[in-house]
Amino acid sequence: MDSRRSQPQPHTDFVRQAETLIRSLDGVLHARIHAGHAGIDAIHVVAADDRAAAALAAHVRSALLAGLATPVVPARIHVRTGAAAPRPDDEARGHNGGSAPTGHPADRADLRRDRLRLVHGGEADGGAATAVAVPAARPADLDDDPLRATAATRTPVLRARLVAVDIRSPGDGRVVCRVSIAWNGQVHRADAIAVDLPGAAAQAAAQAAVRALAGAGLHGIELNGLREVEIAGKDYVVVALRRDDGPMVRHRSGSALMFGTAERSAAEAVVDAANELI
Repeated sequence: MDSRRSQPQPHTDFVRQAETLIRSLDGVLHARIHAGHAGIDAIHVVAADDRAAAALAAHVRSALLAGLATPVVPARIHVRTGAAAPRPDDEARGHNGGSAPTGHPADRADLRRDRLRLVHGGEADGGAATAVAVPAARPADLDDDPLRATAATRTPVLRARLVAVDIRSPGDGRVVCRVSIAWNGQVHRADAIAVDLPGAAAQAAAQAAVRALAGAGLHGIELNGLREVEIAGKDYVVVALRRDDGPMVRHRSGSALMFGTAERSAAEAVVDAANELI
């Protein structure tokens, strides 16, 4: 009997969940994950077009972190545009495209820089992933790598997490907001439309977030109101939610610091309040 065949593949359920999560993102035609005993080695994604590919790397990282509590360094995400699934030889080249591990101090320095980008953000949140493989390192160098989890299996995070907020103006006096939220291992999205006036986009983002949560199964949820306030010299978005799920009606508020756009802060405030209603 071949002992290699009798050994179960590591993280089989986790890989299946992660691939399903990535394929549910807008603009994804195909997704394949290569995982070893130590964690994720490479993620290959086929985007529908160049416009989708430009933002998919950041969306994949956000979805995995939000839906499965799994951080991924950007160099392990390979995005290409096409209408077919990646060829096995392409994936093999993407997985093994880097030089062999040498243990040279420069290789270890590259790995440390990747870890710093993972912890502090760096250019990782900018968009498209690079096609350069992360240099391999000795097991001792990976003791503090977040990707090298010791747990054999992972379970989806039960709290909702915001994945993406996309705003576009069709040019007809309206603003369209799409919000993507990860919950229970799936990405749920919804749109909302508002008149293109000051503050309207934040309202649309909050409403889209509520609709995404309702579509995910948080029945009876409604947006009661939204307001931008200043507290201790800092701007916040505060929302009020109402949920009527039959036996009782509950009210919860949520807030988010105005960091970046008001639309994203409004969606984050809705998710913050909704987690108290789950």
